[in-house]
Amino acid sequence: MKFRLLRSTGLFVFALVVLAQISWAQGATISGSVKDKQNNPKSYVSVIFEGPQRYVAMTDGEGRFRVGNVQNGTYSVTVRQGDNVQKFSSRIEGQRELNLVVTW
Repeated sequence: MKFRLLRSTGLFVFALVVLAQISWAQGATISGSVKDKQNNPKSYVSVIFEGPQRYVAMTDGEGRFRVGNVQNGTYSVTVRQGDNVQKFSSRIEGQRELNLVVTW
């Protein structure tokens, strides 16, 4: 009886470790929006994340963007539309929602 309990517990712990490694390896999903000060969405602007890795997204017609499999870390976030550029900084750990407000 003790051997079965020990074996079951060992399998459970092993499964937890494997699941933790799989979810860590997948990285974070960053989603959010870009709007101006009047709360109007900024459509079709680029959102660039530079840090441990580099990721680029484009907002849709409603100013929303999404980037998957992002490595945790501190990122410089640049929002660019033509000559209009604004920089932000963000710490990414796990899933994250970023709502960026530009002044142009």
